[in-house]
Amino acid sequence: MILSARVANVSRTRIHCGSTALQGFRKLLLSQEYRKSRVFILVDANTGKHCLPLLVEACPKLETASVFEIEGGEASKSLSVAEKIWNELLAAGADRHSLLVNLGGGVVSDLGGFVAAHISGRWPVEKL
Repeated sequence: MILSARVANVSRTRIHCGSTALQGFRKLLLSQEYRKSRVFILVDANTGKHCLPLLVEACPKLETASVFEIEGGEASKSLSVAEKIWNELLAAGADRHSLLVNLGGGVVSDLGGFVAAHISGRWPVEKL
């Protein structure tokens, strides 16, 4: 997985990409802001299989994160899938201080951003 360093702050959303993105993300997870936060990861089948193990290896704090997997494809961009994720997050103890990591592009990021933006307290989102 090759990433390069770039962090874009848009409101409370940070986008990490580039060769040093994982290093910056590790620092973020250990920062005061997120040290005590519950972390959740949203993946699809492909990113869950191919990218998640690399991310957890690079960021050991994520070993305890709850992972939610959606089906790939545009059909997953629906209110019923968003509702399922909201319910799973709440059942797992998520709150307004939790962090939702959207590991993937397109559908994962669109759906994860929507879910995070519409949960009580407007959660921060990390996109890798």
